[in-house]
Amino acid sequence: TMTPSSMTEKYNGVFMQMSKATPNLHYLLLNGETFAEKPEDKEKLNDADFAKAIKETEGRPLYELSAKKGALTHEAIDSLQGQSQLRKLNLAQNKTIDDEACKKIAAYLPRVQNLNLYGTSVTDQGLIYLLDLQELRTLHLFDTKVSFQGANEFRGKMESMSGNDDLEITTGHGTLRLDSFKHSAFLKATY
Repeated sequence: TMTPSSMTEKYNGVFMQMSKATPNLHYLLLNGETFAEKPEDKEKLNDADFAKAIKETEGRPLYELSAKKGALTHEAIDSLQGQSQLRKLNLAQNKTIDDEACKKIAAYLPRVQNLNLYGTSVTDQGLIYLLDLQELRTLHLFDTKVSFQGANEFRGKMESMSGNDDLEITTGHGTLRLDSFKHSAFLKATY
């Protein structure tokens, strides 16, 4: 059993092994705010506490990390340097996650496959940085400053650069989701 950490406890989180089959890969969940009886007593997850929570994992490889609805900025991503096994990152509804965060995600977390940036401040510029994520499969961009055109161009560039025809993007501009090219080809072939 793992010793519960103070930050994981503070944010009613979970830190555990992904599975018996992969005992060296871990899942970390941090809630975006602390539990409190009165709303004014709640604390939002900030960069400093996030950094402490990551430190408390003692360098164990993270496979999946979820930290939604906090007050994280690009500085939180600095704590993830060296976490090259990370595949799933959920930063949804951290309004202060921006293009600079995208730059760092691409630099430090090259193997991310599933990235949730719903409700963040990311723009089309941030997507340019994410072009380095060659293994990206799902990108959630609802309620961001990314344009539908920007998302569509990004998907096209990802396919031509890295042969990634398996990327699905959700933008939520009252438009259909951008299915991966592979899936679209499958649908055309099937119907």
